[in-house]
Amino acid sequence: MTEQMSFDALGPDVRTRAVLSLIEGDPMHEKGREAIIKAIIETAEAHQGVVSNNEMRGRIPAWVSPQLIGAVIGGLTHRGVLKVVGENVSDDRRAGNGGKKQAVRFLDFAILDGVAS
Repeated sequence: MTEQMSFDALGPDVRTRAVLSLIEGDPMHEKGREAIIKAIIETAEAHQGVVSNNEMRGRIPAWVSPQLIGAVIGGLTHRGVLKVVGENVSDDRRAGNGGKKQAVRFLDFAILDGVAS
């Protein structure tokens, strides 16, 4: 088993993904989702499509909850818009994830372009 495969196995179970999808679509969090998506796109554009939470974190306003960030990233990954391509170690201090492994993803601009057209 590769490092990547073992990391992917740590993902949320079906029930957790269902709850996250409910949070992700909640109209109350629309502005937060917009800020997260903007940060994802800006990070991907600056890094040839690669999105690392360490690089993206500074682009997300402080008022956006860490739980919403995870829900949006999880939802986009589940839909194939973001694809896991590796991992690194989190430098996050706000949500208590510093020092933990985290996925590095690739933003599939072709999917976004297809949705937007």
